[in-house]
Amino acid sequence: MVTTAAAQSSLSGVGTVADAPPVATILLVAYRMQDTIVESLESALAQTVPCEIIVSDDCSGDDSLQRIAPIVRDYRGPHRLRVRSTASNVGLCAHLTELAPLANTGLLVFLAGDDIAYPHRVERLVEHLRRHPQAMIVGSAVNDINSRGEIIKPRNRGQKPVLTQQALRQAGRLVTVLGASMAVRRELFTGFPALQGRVEDNALQLRAVLVGECHCLPEPLLGYRRHDSNLGSWVFDRSAKDEATWRRRQQRVAQMYHEVADDQDRCIDARPDLPAERRERGRELAAMYRLEARMREAMLESDRRRWLGPLWAGLRFPGLRRKAFERLLKLPLPRRFFGR
Repeated sequence: MVTTAAAQSSLSGVGTVADAPPVATILLVAYRMQDTIVESLESALAQTVPCEIIVSDDCSGDDSLQRIAPIVRDYRGPHRLRVRSTASNVGLCAHLTELAPLANTGLLVFLAGDDIAYPHRVERLVEHLRRHPQAMIVGSAVNDINSRGEIIKPRNRGQKPVLTQQALRQAGRLVTVLGASMAVRRELFTGFPALQGRVEDNALQLRAVLVGECHCLPEPLLGYRRHDSNLGSWVFDRSAKDEATWRRRQQRVAQMYHEVADDQDRCIDARPDLPAERRERGRELAAMYRLEARMREAMLESDRRRWLGPLWAGLRFPGLRRKAFERLLKLPLPRRFFGR
């Protein structure tokens, strides 16, 4: 089935209905990805189980939707394909929030318009979620790929098989399942306030462990394309080994972690029905993210005495102890060594 709704937020249907009901909804999201979106869509259409596929462009202003138009027009197959665009550029978190209620299944599989889903990806993720009802998210390791689709770092970015509130609190540093690899239960959007901020994965992971668990499969199910326009590359900018780049990275990451903490607090406030212990641990994780942001902000201060309070607090927090210790070691170093 094919539906189109280019340059608007509503969806209209044309074509024929696929025979088998979809087992999951692939949210293929794009922003200025005209050079890679065809390959990404082809990988979605190659999935081994029937899917609903919503291709949604975040008002890029480029030729992304025009590039895939012939594929959409001629598609006849087991998947239900829909194409749309946001009315204005809204950013990743707002884009996903807008898409979640449009899905006709309860399982949302993320696919960026510059990544490649391996054919069995949805099948494996859905199978795992069905066998583990407590898992609200399942992600996977990925193969980092370059602009030509060649693997440059195999089996990368994995996490422990099961992450819980307690595991995140004891990790020694902030860890997250890669957002690009995630399949999530739709209720992480529909059962909570709108997802805000710039980056999705940390906030969604905290939502998942607030009500259940977050899982990660060891096998790479995705080709994760690396380039300078990656959202993660922008936030964790390492384009140069100098102080200016280091300062920019600290500011951006601190802002992101404040946003993650704010999202967790909003979710807890919206769910008084949750067990008190989960709500309390959720507050602790929000505090951990805020403290990580404060440590990064403190290190931007020229008066290094201002570092001591946040870093000491970090040492006392099991989830941040490792990073706090590493930063204390930088206290005597000249600024020129930062970012190296």
